Amino acid sequence: MFNACVKSVACLALLAAFTGCQTPSKDPAGHEAQKHGKPALAQPVPILNTYQGTGDAALARHMLRLITSEEELKAIGSTSLDAAKVEFDLNNAVLVTMGEKPTGGYWILIDAAQLVGDTLYVQGVANAPAKDTIVTEALTYPYCLVVVPKSAHAKHVRSEIKSVKGELMN
Repeated sequence: MFNACVKSVACLALLAAFTGCQTPSKDPAGHEAQKHGKPALAQPVPILNTYQGTGDAALARHMLRLITSEEELKAIGSTSLDAAKVEFDLNNAVLVTMGEKPTGGYWILIDAAQLVGDTLYVQGVANAPAKDTIVTEALTYPYCLVVVPKSAHAKHVRSEIKSVKGELMN
């Protein structure tokens, strides 16, 4: 009788552990990843164009911005971004900057993007020069701006940039 009771309690505990006792999962931004019982899936977002360079002093601080209008782009105040051609009726831009760097050899590249819920995740690489690398002795402001299709769902942007050292830019 005692063994049957222990087995029943053990079975109930296992059943409870595998059903209904979980909290909704969250994406990396902390938003609930389930909607109507289904997990939110990452939707690939095409990168339509990429602009990158060593920038100017208007890009002196670290930035990660979803830019939805020409006015927002101009408000940054960087002449380096003037070359970026974005049709804001159809597209948005994502800007990632590395801030002010003491030499050349730094660069950043966004090479992928996914939409999860209302958050656009951008992936890429940020490089710092290796110690023994010969570099330009000048202040630089590395940046990467990518153009992506406009999405009514994208309200936030998050970075998944991998840092590397001593890589040459392709």
